[in-house]
Amino acid sequence: MQKFTVNNTEYSIRLFDVQNDSVEELTDLLHRAYKPLADKGLNFIATHQSVEYTRNYFRKGECYILVNPENKICGTIFYYLQTFHDAPEIFKDNDTVLFGKFAVEPSLQKAGIGPALTGTRREGIRGKNLLRCREALCAGGHQRRVVVQNPASHH
Repeated sequence: MQKFTVNNTEYSIRLFDVQNDSVEELTDLLHRAYKPLADKGLNFIATHQSVEYTRNYFRKGECYILVNPENKICGTIFYYLQTFHDAPEIFKDNDTVLFGKFAVEPSLQKAGIGPALTGTRREGIRGKNLLRCREALCAGGHQRRVVVQNPASHH
């Protein structure tokens, strides 16, 4: 678990616990965080996905969440362990990792939380000795490549 402080509040990043964390709360966060994109006419599933849709995502990978001291979910990022069938070919490479469902509570955006979440996933990638990762979507609907050096290639 990673901890850091923003505006005198300590936050933790950890894996979502399907037994103890609220899928409803996570889904509501996705709706709030993606609303500005929906307002611009962008059709991200996270703007309107159901609780059941969110719950089904856990079968596809790992969900990291950012929680405040009251254990309220304030951010999330999802690491796919399997690629969806209609993904672009680059996403299907064995040395590529796919991320999505990246969201931060709107009132906390631009406070350094997003980079903390993305830093967590980069550490996960390094731990898996993978060469690069790709986000499924980033703001504005554009794909973005994030390069992570493979630690195994540096002896």
